[in-house]
Amino acid sequence: MKKTILVIFAICFIPFNYLFSQDKDAIMFYNSGMESEKTNSYDEAITYYNLAIGIDAKFADAYFRRGNMYRKLNNLGMAKNDYLKTVKLNPKSEVSYVNLGQINYELKDYTSAIDNYTKVIELNPSSSDAYYLRGNSYLAKDDFTNAANDYKKTLELKPDFADATDKLDKLKNENKLEISQEVKKEEP
Repeated sequence: MKKTILVIFAICFIPFNYLFSQDKDAIMFYNSGMESEKTNSYDEAITYYNLAIGIDAKFADAYFRRGNMYRKLNNLGMAKNDYLKTVKLNPKSEVSYVNLGQINYELKDYTSAIDNYTKVIELNPSSSDAYYLRGNSYLAKDDFTNAANDYKKTLELKPDFADATDKLDKLKNENKLEISQEVKKEEP
């Protein structure tokens, strides 16, 4: 559900000239790729998106959708490359930065994930999901204070965000916040 909302949100904010190609053949292949997605024919969809991109190398949404297909096939490296191309063509694509963050998190590159979610927050300071996901990345790095701060901000923006409440409570109950603050005081 969250991914669907993010995709719809992103489509609304990607400039039209980058979202869609002006070339009718590129659009035809892109539409065929979308049809292949509906039947879970991910390799076939990738082939169609490749054809669309071959015709129009600035077709940002074709890169984005191909990245989604690579991700479904668990080819994180190729998915990451396509999302990077998407943000190069459209630096305001929040959902591409979210997807990059999720891939970097899965690859255990938490610093890059934090950078990706920070970019989403810069683009949309009211994104409770970005704060929550960045909090998870901080938590994975044992940066309990920053994780807690992001969970608190998540709850300011969306008070009924149960996972953020649970993680914040767990940090408090396990005294992780005190340990993290002591470590920070010792560091120069």
